[in-house]
Amino acid sequence: MLAERTGGETMRIIWTYLAVAAVVLAQLSTASAAPIAQPAFERLWQRTGVPIQRGVADYSWVWGPEPFTPQLMEANAESPSGRRAVQYFDKSRMEINNPSGDPSSPWFVTNGLLVNELISGRVQVGAGEFIPLAPANIPIAGDPSNTFPTYASLVRIYNTPAGREPGDHVTDLFLPEGAGELPQYADSPATEIVRVERGFGIPRAFWDFMNRTGTVYEGGRLVPNQPLFDWVFTLGYPTTDAFWTRVTVGGVERDVMFQAFERRVLTYTPDNPQPYQVEMGNVGRHYYHWRYEAPFADGAEALITVPEPGALVSPPLLVQGFGSGSAFEGAITVRLKDAAGRQLASVNTQVLQPDVGLTGPFEATLTFTPPPEPSPATIEVITRSPRDGSEILLASREVRVTHDGPPPALDEQMERARRDLSRRLKLDLSEIRVVSVEPAEWPGGSLGCPAPERVYTLEIVPGYRLTLEAQGQRYTYHVDQGERLVYCRDGRPVLGLASTADELIAALRERGYAIEDTGVVRQPFLRTDGRLYRISGGGLTQPVELQVYGYAEEATAAEDAASIGPDGQPEGAIVDWVAPPYFYRSWRVLAIYVGDSQAALQVLNDLLGPPFAVPSPSADQARIPWDEARALLLAGQVRFIAQSHSLNVQMTLADGRVLTTVEPRIDEIFRVIEECGEPCASTAVATE
Repeated sequence: MLAERTGGETMRIIWTYLAVAAVVLAQLSTASAAPIAQPAFERLWQRTGVPIQRGVADYSWVWGPEPFTPQLMEANAESPSGRRAVQYFDKSRMEINNPSGDPSSPWFVTNGLLVNELISGRVQVGAGEFIPLAPANIPIAGDPSNTFPTYASLVRIYNTPAGREPGDHVTDLFLPEGAGELPQYADSPATEIVRVERGFGIPRAFWDFMNRTGTVYEGGRLVPNQPLFDWVFTLGYPTTDAFWTRVTVGGVERDVMFQAFERRVLTYTPDNPQPYQVEMGNVGRHYYHWRYEAPFADGAEALITVPEPGALVSPPLLVQGFGSGSAFEGAITVRLKDAAGRQLASVNTQVLQPDVGLTGPFEATLTFTPPPEPSPATIEVITRSPRDGSEILLASREVRVTHDGPPPALDEQMERARRDLSRRLKLDLSEIRVVSVEPAEWPGGSLGCPAPERVYTLEIVPGYRLTLEAQGQRYTYHVDQGERLVYCRDGRPVLGLASTADELIAALRERGYAIEDTGVVRQPFLRTDGRLYRISGGGLTQPVELQVYGYAEEATAAEDAASIGPDGQPEGAIVDWVAPPYFYRSWRVLAIYVGDSQAALQVLNDLLGPPFAVPSPSADQARIPWDEARALLLAGQVRFIAQSHSLNVQMTLADGRVLTTVEPRIDEIFRVIEECGEPCASTAVATE
């Protein structure tokens, strides 16, 4: 074992390095300006920054007056050497992921998905790779002294559409507990929903701002009446609906409407002068503080964020966290010790610092032979003194290690949780793993995750807390020792996709739809009988019919679904559908909707996920050559692609239009999507 340092000597060394780090961080935080580091960054900034500087713009800052950091090299798995050049501005962060790319491409410089990270509480270090931190407890608008709303508080409305339609008005007041109403805005043109993107309604005030024109700096001169920016590039897609809140601005309480997007937060303040009623939040400043300053404000040297304290773990054990940046250029050791102090595993790794003295993420995987029975153990993060090589403890976490993994009785519950999460995230089961299993005693029938306005039995329910990991983010399930399972987020249950026919009908009823069972329905290409339901009410303007087939085994449902082509035609047969057919499957339920009600399709998408088969192209749909289709793909305008039995390729665009193109090789479609990168991240493909 390495020699232990005395407490006083250890603290002297730590505080010496903390002092150095504090100076570096202070310089970064308080600098009034830094030069723009890359020509591509400068060109992008100049478009809207120069007109504001010269006093000819009637809009607020898109980026900020200048960067407040130098160029940093942040971790990004897909970039050369695993790092990418970034620079922070008040409103956002500019990034160059591939310095060998085409500088003239509009996506050569990208605009960080910072709001996603601030709300979800995870730092992205690659495509699909994240290291958890914690949702940001930073106010999204107004004075820094505001305690609400914060990015962390948006978790309960994040990626949860409220079902608003064009013509609706934003009057909902977002409160720390629940919601209120501001009826005075019910007739305001600014609050009217005029656009719906990914299920989220965008009010006129924001939509007009997102598409407004003005004087820009282009080609070395000022050009009037030009689009200020591409809203998808600058803001990303909405991730919450718009809500009202009351915040203090300049010491005065004001009504402010806000909406979160992937990259920015927009605010609308009616009391502001007309050109500045809509503004972008200081997301760049907020993110920098959350990632680089707040985690170590108490003087900690390192944080372990995975696994959770007290977790029951088994090999291989993934350990993730952040180093403060003051630990001797980031060289650290992650190790596991048993209760007697014996070392079970040890891995040397590096804190991926973007610059000297700055916080960076780390991760390590520990492989070890655990004791035969569950036993206490400690994860430690250490570094070594440059003076004499002795070790300094930076962080530790108590866990319990087990030889055989979670108790055998939990196997089925763990599998159910993995399947549920795979349906929610649309990921393969192989991408989801159980990180930890913790024994728990739940206070009542809610399993410690109560739904609002529900009454539960008052009892102590023994069970477990399951922590799952997918694409670098953790998800928590509460289970009992039987079959009850709840996906719990922010202390509330999150309704998932229906997994059985009964769950689907129950979920429709919970949403306010009237359900009439009209009898048995059969399809010759399915191996089970179904029920034909007549559905009305809710958001439907007229009743629709839905065929619902329940299966005893998921494998049978999957096989039946696999026999249906992506255009809705079964293998070896042609069905003359009376209207466009849409096929849905989630675990042990398969549903067929024949019709074109967008409201019906939306609720089915919400409850069952996207359809696995959609109508084949009709003759009146626009047909375009592959070169034009490829350009639309690269522009990120395509949301769904289906290859039909006729070998046409049907493309559904973000604006709802459906186009067909001559059939390229399917690997060419995937190659173009890969080339497209981030703009095509949400494009779904269905092929035979």
